[in-house]
Amino acid sequence: MKKILIIGGNRFVGLQLSKALQSNYQVTVFNRKGTGAEGVNIIQGDRNNENDIEKIPFSDFDVILDFCLFKPEQFELIKNKILSSTKYVFISSAAVYYEAFGAYGHEKQECENLIKSILDNYFILRPPYIDGPGSHRPRIAFYLNQLLSNQPIPVNGNGKAQFNIIWVDDLVDMLVEFINFDFDLHILL
Repeated sequence: MKKILIIGGNRFVGLQLSKALQSNYQVTVFNRKGTGAEGVNIIQGDRNNENDIEKIPFSDFDVILDFCLFKPEQFELIKNKILSSTKYVFISSAAVYYEAFGAYGHEKQECENLIKSILDNYFILRPPYIDGPGSHRPRIAFYLNQLLSNQPIPVNGNGKAQFNIIWVDDLVDMLVEFINFDFDLHILL
């Protein structure tokens, strides 16, 4: 049985993914709150704290899904702990494409560059806005409420940027299928 580590995993996509995986995989989540889906292993800790990172038995995992890598210094804490045989999946952001997202997009891009320069067995996913049940940032609701209230919708830039949303269930289904896929590639989607 494959062993999966989800860094994050206490809410929204990570929580739904851990629920979807636990019937076929041994799932462990690492997060600050020390919470997760019923039946998963939980390691409580802060990814910014080197002592907490030491709690994670990185060599035990076949796949690592990283949902909360926001800054390059966070990757620096784990980069030497990820085995070359471990598949590392970084859930980045489409924000890397848009200057309007400022530091957030730039730091995600820096994280991607670090991963590419250090790891051999990685997958980087840049999903668009994610929405659905359990979202702590209900983006669709915001836009619908603005439209229904006949209020303006703020758009960064010159108004020609495309706006895409992926439903959480579709992203979770894709990630579950991906975990079964054997890859020895450097992939960026």
